[in-house]
Amino acid sequence: MRRFWIIVLILGIVSATYAQALTVAQALAIGNELEHEGVTSESYTIEGYVNVITDNQYSSSYNNMTFWIADTRGTKSSSANGALQVYRGRPNQELVEGDKVRVVAKLKKYYSTIETTPYNVPVTWLESAPEKPVLDTIKGSLRVCAQNLENYYFNFNSGRGNYTQEEFDAKTQKIVNAMIKIDADIFAFCELEAQPIILEQLADSMNKRVPDNRYVSVSDGIAVEWSEEADYNLKSGFIYRKDKVKTIGSSFPGTPGNGYYSHTMRIQTFEELASGERLTVSMNHFKSKIGGGDDQRITNANNLVEQLPLKALDDDILILGDLNCEYGEEPITIIQNAGYEEQILRYDSSAFSHCYGGGELIDHVFANESMREQIVCAYVKHVSAYACNPKVSEEESYADHDPYVVEINLAKSEVPDECQDLDKTYLTANLSGMTTEGDAAWIWDTYNGDSYAKVCKPGGYTGYLMTPEFDLTRMKSASLSFKHAHKFAGTPSQELTLWVTSNYQGSFADSEWQQLTISPYTSNSSWTFADVSINVPTSTFGPRTVFAFKYMSTASNYATWEIKNLNIKAQCADTPTDIDSVQPEQCAIKTIENGQLIITLPDGSRYNVIGIRIR
Repeated sequence: MRRFWIIVLILGIVSATYAQALTVAQALAIGNELEHEGVTSESYTIEGYVNVITDNQYSSSYNNMTFWIADTRGTKSSSANGALQVYRGRPNQELVEGDKVRVVAKLKKYYSTIETTPYNVPVTWLESAPEKPVLDTIKGSLRVCAQNLENYYFNFNSGRGNYTQEEFDAKTQKIVNAMIKIDADIFAFCELEAQPIILEQLADSMNKRVPDNRYVSVSDGIAVEWSEEADYNLKSGFIYRKDKVKTIGSSFPGTPGNGYYSHTMRIQTFEELASGERLTVSMNHFKSKIGGGDDQRITNANNLVEQLPLKALDDDILILGDLNCEYGEEPITIIQNAGYEEQILRYDSSAFSHCYGGGELIDHVFANESMREQIVCAYVKHVSAYACNPKVSEEESYADHDPYVVEINLAKSEVPDECQDLDKTYLTANLSGMTTEGDAAWIWDTYNGDSYAKVCKPGGYTGYLMTPEFDLTRMKSASLSFKHAHKFAGTPSQELTLWVTSNYQGSFADSEWQQLTISPYTSNSSWTFADVSINVPTSTFGPRTVFAFKYMSTASNYATWEIKNLNIKAQCADTPTDIDSVQPEQCAIKTIENGQLIITLPDGSRYNVIGIRIR
């Protein structure tokens, strides 16, 4: 019976087509009732907007085009999402995405796709797409550019690079030409050889084109031993302008563990020098679609949204990268559900960055809510992906992805109305939240069910384990506690030390430090943990207070230091601290309540006689 009414409905739609054109939704309803490879007996007149052009063979001799139409403008390229495929249609003029057209054709069902048939069905242009704003003329105070550089290997005879020296040098110069023109303050790249030298040399090549050696690569400690048999010696990384930004903390992996994706998913926080404001940039390369990999891309997305809150040193977060997913796929949905919004599609619903079946947007920019409000534009620069962009020649191309750009105006963070007490704990399950520096590496280790941060590198090496930054300017007291154990140090109080700075400048070397006294140290001959509790001097309270554990080995010892359960507490000061700071204005009100003098200021705030705010 249900099928009878569906047929009646379709017959009603068919009869209506003689009076007016079908919408795409109506055409899809008819097509969906067909069997696989079924074709309607009637031709229909259908109107819609060109959304995605997958094959453009239009010429003056009126060859055909394959494209999708929908009832609204926007990127849709599947019948499941409300689009009809015009398969090898024959338009009366060249079409662009966004044009409104009329198609006269039969409908065919091919699996889940509804398409027009036969070939060369007539397509009539009706209305031009609205002109898009020239996005790359919109500027922010800070510019971020990202790109997949397609197997950019210094070891150019690899299985992935296959370069000659001349080809490698030519590719480098093409990259430099494009990046210098884009003139970003932060560059984020993926599909790089997993060696330090690759970004160092690219930054050097860029500096040869500018007068002030402004470009610096971010050190990430990634150095995968080279092997021609290793197909995936890849990483992501950053280059930045030292006259515009500086790094804050270290480069973190965007996934737990130390596997392959810890190199291709990286997190780095930057500070804009002019404003003092910060943002966290995450550059990613998810699993390729070659050979499947759907489950791994889902894992990549889940790991990323879990790690970002742990490792971002600023709450304004920008997710970039070749995610190997188009909008609507599950990994993208996972990122969206975590509170991030796609920014390229926000400004250009038909944007593409890569050429495979046509033009796909698999490189993305996502921003959380606070970051989104500071973005003024995001767009793709079509300078490399020549296969689907007639404006780019193969000779100009250096990668199969185009670069994409985000223009940002970082806003001053609002000071909270009320001070919040601090109580943060670290080093209970991993190194999350901490940063490391130096040539003696801190690691997370487990032995006999006990876990801790650990460092051991004999021979005269130094390693720093540092907390995040804390704003202690409104605090009246602070304390720090932890458990530690050590063995084999020559003089523990000289080799295993604790330091604090009130104005952290991005690295231990660039900041001024004051030593704090650790007490007690252990016997230096057992792994029994000792409890340490320290009252932090108020002279070290500042807007960027950081604590650092400093390890130093000597040529003659092999000291090992283990630390866990680090807790940092701070208590807000009573504000205002004395009655002088709340002298009532002429219109302040004095009242007696429960035997106490209460002063109410014009803004409604209330204080007792000794200046303590009570509401």
